[in-house]
Amino acid sequence: MREEKSVYKALFSEQEPKKVELGVADDIQKMIAEGEKGLTELTEALKEALQVKKDFAKIEQTALKHRSKSIKTAAKFEKLVDKIENTLNKVENQADDLGVSPSAIKGFDKAMSVATDVLDLADDLKRFDYNIGQ
Repeated sequence: MREEKSVYKALFSEQEPKKVELGVADDIQKMIAEGEKGLTELTEALKEALQVKKDFAKIEQTALKHRSKSIKTAAKFEKLVDKIENTLNKVENQADDLGVSPSAIKGFDKAMSVATDVLDLADDLKRFDYNIGQ
């Protein structure tokens, strides 16, 4: 009986570590495969992030150029509004001298309205937020 126990122990004690080693080896291989898959996925994500950053930089430059152009355009039309206002002021003074309402002069109210609209749009354009952090 003692002999059977020692044979039994020898058989199972030798097989048990092999089973554990094989199970651990399989787990290790699975982890390696998952890790390598993760490396591939992370590498692709990083490549995409770098491309997005590059694309954003181009878009940001385009937005900055457009903002500069917009500010110049707005300034151009603000000068136009100044001219319109100066002309309308002269017309208003002349109308007052003649005892006539400036609104009675054809185009006066429309010119005032256009000047106001142009100035409002010019202001909107100057204040436009490109949301580029600048």
